[in-house]
Amino acid sequence: MVYPHTSLMILLISVFVCVPPFLVFRVLMRCYRRAERREIPSQRYFLGAAFGLMTFLINLGILLGTALGIRSGIVEIGFWQGVAVAIAWVSFWAWIFLELTIARKLGRRRPTD
Repeated sequence: MVYPHTSLMILLISVFVCVPPFLVFRVLMRCYRRAERREIPSQRYFLGAAFGLMTFLINLGILLGTALGIRSGIVEIGFWQGVAVAIAWVSFWAWIFLELTIARKLGRRRPTD
């Protein structure tokens, strides 16, 4: 059985689950590039970006599994969807924290500091 708003549901799930880890990845890669330009230690930004990319790929895999299940008529929200939402929730708040503190401070830092 195909539900009438299946594609809309998959789109909303993808926005809520995949966008926050991707935003964390983007802000940490931006910090990594700025740190490299200013010749300050940048390994932590690279490791953070790798972790952000890994969480994005995990959530994308869970989303694809959910989308395939919805396509075949099985709509089951279970443990893995809860894990994806929890990862997205933590990533969202990490993104806000990173934007307000680290990224802004790194952008204002002078090259001689």
